[in-house]
Amino acid sequence: MHMYLGSGSKWLAFDDPLTDDQLALLHTSGQQQRATIGGAVQDARSAGVPHEQDEPLLAELALDGRAGVVELARACGWSKSRVSARLEELLAAGALRIAVDLAYPRFGFHSPAYLWLTVAPGRLNATGEVLSAYPETTFAAAVTGSADLLVTVTCRTMDDLYSYVTTKVGALDAVRQVDVVPVLRRVKQAGTRLHDGHLAPA
Repeated sequence: MHMYLGSGSKWLAFDDPLTDDQLALLHTSGQQQRATIGGAVQDARSAGVPHEQDEPLLAELALDGRAGVVELARACGWSKSRVSARLEELLAAGALRIAVDLAYPRFGFHSPAYLWLTVAPGRLNATGEVLSAYPETTFAAAVTGSADLLVTVTCRTMDDLYSYVTTKVGALDAVRQVDVVPVLRRVKQAGTRLHDGHLAPA
């Protein structure tokens, strides 16, 4: 019914998260951006509208979103500068976005779990906001059914998961019940299959 976004980041559990300055470099401002194309200055949003000539580039990105400029230029028969410029235009316009899948076990996180919580209705929103702000939380949303709130967490160890449930969830008076469902084996991340703890090519 409703997703809680916490700090605006989906997951913050690394020991050395990005600094505010580093995050600022990754986020584009809400103001209009401008791009120079063919010597004429155009609004980035109109410049970044996908068109027929983009089909080879978009097809290659669909095959491998991690492909670099050199690989994309070779596959499309374009120059590297053309690929770079077009990617910048599409990204600036929001027509193209970057989503990252991680193989969590490769970073030392071996205890993901789903938490189904029963929460006092009048305090559901506040509870969701609190839980979504914790670094272990990867997703939090109000749901329908026997539970009121679904929270997914990614912890390093089962002891860390236990601590999350007992000290963070357990500290919330509005939580009446929690069912903890550990993930014993993950087959797929949001968009990528996993094989032996590694992201597998499509």
